[in-house]
Amino acid sequence: MPTAEDNCPQADADHALAEFEYTLKGNRLKLTSRRIIRDIQRLIIPTDDVNGLGISLTYSPKRVEEGNNEFNLSEISKVIFMLSPFEEYDRAPSGTIEVKYQIIPEPTVDRVELSGLVRDGKVSNKTGDVLTFSGTFNYGFSVPLKR
Repeated sequence: MPTAEDNCPQADADHALAEFEYTLKGNRLKLTSRRIIRDIQRLIIPTDDVNGLGISLTYSPKRVEEGNNEFNLSEISKVIFMLSPFEEYDRAPSGTIEVKYQIIPEPTVDRVELSGLVRDGKVSNKTGDVLTFSGTFNYGFSVPLKR
């Protein structure tokens, strides 16, 4: 039987909000986005910022299952905090992410809702600069049922 994940093309979520604070070189900054890519096994938060600011987390080899999930950022395959297309912080990740995944059946679609919290996130770049971050995200989308 097909699942919501089987029929989940990559596009912006129907509704989304991500709010993160990050600190770099003593400067405390905010990332707020109403765009999150609709994906269950990755968290992709692009912004409309022309400088390319964004966050990408790929949960594998862990897997987000329906219900509550918690992962250590050091145990997932990819953690990238991008300040620009040429400035990535993706080394030595640490911290935790909690992800709540719900499927809400409706007559013609499955409604997918994901929300979460990143605590004590930390990554560095190739020169050793450390970026710390934490924040919340919430997004949802409808997936047509395959018959």
